[in-house]
Amino acid sequence: MIEVTSGVLLKCANQVKQEATSQPRTTSWRGPLRASEESKTSLGLSRNGQQGPPSKVWRLSRLWAKMHAMEWTTELLEKMKVNLASGIPAVARTGIEILELEKGYVKMKMPLEGNVNHVQMMYAGSLFTLAELPGGAIFATSFDSRRFYPIVRDMSIRFRRPAKTDITVEVRLDETKAAEVAAEAEREGKADYDWNCELKDETGEIVAITHNIYQLRKIGS
Repeated sequence: MIEVTSGVLLKCANQVKQEATSQPRTTSWRGPLRASEESKTSLGLSRNGQQGPPSKVWRLSRLWAKMHAMEWTTELLEKMKVNLASGIPAVARTGIEILELEKGYVKMKMPLEGNVNHVQMMYAGSLFTLAELPGGAIFATSFDSRRFYPIVRDMSIRFRRPAKTDITVEVRLDETKAAEVAAEAEREGKADYDWNCELKDETGEIVAITHNIYQLRKIGS
């Protein structure tokens, strides 16, 4: 299981609650998110890692709290990309992109370049990463990080055909389902939720299918 420290999430969510409500509002954003050196500097991040907040979990949880406030700005989403990349270096090295991000919806792309295996197709681990990472984005835009945190309970993957182009994945969790999961987690202390992912190449062919099971846990339970 993959877990985020609940105490850190709660503390950081409280710190940014008021700050988040001061941002200009929009409803969604589309376009590739890339971490620029300028945005890294504005966040207090540096190449040598000597600047910035004291922990990667702190940066991620702080950003999740802002995201839950639904202050959808390009700047905020850029910060989400920067923090995700700095929090998980292995993911950053794949070159993965967030193409679309809305409340309860995300579309991501894994480039073929830099993720090719010994037989000139996309590495299986890169495909797995592409299917798993949307879970964080869905949590950030669907649940209250001041009350809950997510873990990955289980995930399986079936490879259907060679992946020889860039690969995309789309995941959506509707508001009704999210509300049901949150209500169960509030009542029971935890709640499972799941979805299937279809990883598609540039022609629309499905190259792999995954089944992802997550668990939403109530902070303090």
